[in-house]
Amino acid sequence: MRSLLTSIVAAVLTSLLVTSCKLGPDYRRPEIAMPTTYRGITAQDKSLADMKYYEIFEDSVLNRYIVLAIDQNYDLQATLARIDQAKSIVTIQESQWYPNADVAFGASETKPSQNRYPNQPASFFSNLQGFFGVSALLNWEIDVFGRIARGTDAQRARLSASYAGNRAATLGLIASVAEAYITIRELDAVKERLDSNIANRKEYLTLAKLLFEKGKTSELDCRQAESELHRIEVLLAPTVAAIEQTENALNILLARPPGAPVERGRAVDDLVVPTTLPTGLPGQLLERRPDVQLAEYELEAATSDIGVAVAQQFPRVALSGDIGLQSISSANLFDPGSFAYQFAGNIAQPIFNAGRNAARVDGANAQALQAELAYKNAVLAALRDVNDAVAAITNGGNQIAAAKLGLVSVTEVARLSQLRYRFGATTYLQVLDAQRSLLDAQRAYISAKANQYRAYVRLYKALGGGW
Repeated sequence: MRSLLTSIVAAVLTSLLVTSCKLGPDYRRPEIAMPTTYRGITAQDKSLADMKYYEIFEDSVLNRYIVLAIDQNYDLQATLARIDQAKSIVTIQESQWYPNADVAFGASETKPSQNRYPNQPASFFSNLQGFFGVSALLNWEIDVFGRIARGTDAQRARLSASYAGNRAATLGLIASVAEAYITIRELDAVKERLDSNIANRKEYLTLAKLLFEKGKTSELDCRQAESELHRIEVLLAPTVAAIEQTENALNILLARPPGAPVERGRAVDDLVVPTTLPTGLPGQLLERRPDVQLAEYELEAATSDIGVAVAQQFPRVALSGDIGLQSISSANLFDPGSFAYQFAGNIAQPIFNAGRNAARVDGANAQALQAELAYKNAVLAALRDVNDAVAAITNGGNQIAAAKLGLVSVTEVARLSQLRYRFGATTYLQVLDAQRSLLDAQRAYISAKANQYRAYVRLYKALGGGW
């Protein structure tokens, strides 16, 4: 018994001394040349991503929907389940550090064959032979070359990746809810303009008929007014359908059945966008963008997997043993004389496996290279997303200004042409042309405003908003 305890203590001390050896490369972040600022933006430390979503989206209805989506969205809940799964895998991997201990209970009974033992007396065959035992079984692999340690590092990195995936999904969900809501308010504004134009066209159709009946205009004016009314009605139908479809999409994000009523808040004209364009520094994306972090954790895990593959080419050291009680009779199983134990250690060195272990190393290296390239692509994509959003915002401001001036001008043209037509100073064709231009200008202005707000949403997401 003393020699057993001595062996176990020696094994523990040895393992503590040698398990610091971890084969394979240690992870280091790849060198990536990051720009000092974004295109057309002065370098600055402050970032839109420093703000919470409710500070950006100054619409109580939209903010409430975002909270609801975060609480209920099924895809987001799936990322939480993946975190729990990753935690379990880490626990399973870490358990290999420790001995496996089991308790075994056994009993057996044997009757010997007379034909196998023909020279034995009859009494030999009349007595049954039995065995009873209870033992504690021990198996323990000593991680001399870091196979378990590297595997643990890999699974911990994947756990961190699952957390980053949850943050990426949350940020993407916030942006999707915001964009769907903005699109609904945009379509609402378009429908309002179409409804107003239909009412206006009906009024002018009545006027055209009255003037025709009095002989002041030709039938052509009536037909043109009637045709224009139907043209606007044709535009209304797909707009209503688009509103309902976008409401359905928003409800899915909220984990609600399609068709559920969608509340409205601010109109498109009342949506608030930041007065400045804080983007922070490009280098901050490495820490703020959850998708970039996810790609880096995957690279870190793949790097650790190389160590696992390399360690499999080296000897594996294991200890095993059992200690317990054994007897041929249950009556004296718990007597001191039934005590028994055995203890063993072994070292297994792979010699020939048809290149399997070497192929594991090659495969792990290839996987790590793919992960490194994916990480670099993720960084480039993050830079592109910010630059695209900045370009949309800076040019969108000019578009809004031009659309607003154009709307003012066309509104006045329409007013004057309608006034002239009522007094017979011009044909309905001029009124018709002005009305069409006015509707186009109204829709252009609404679209420009909505696109500008969507661009800020995309910038918030591109910067890793809510960081």
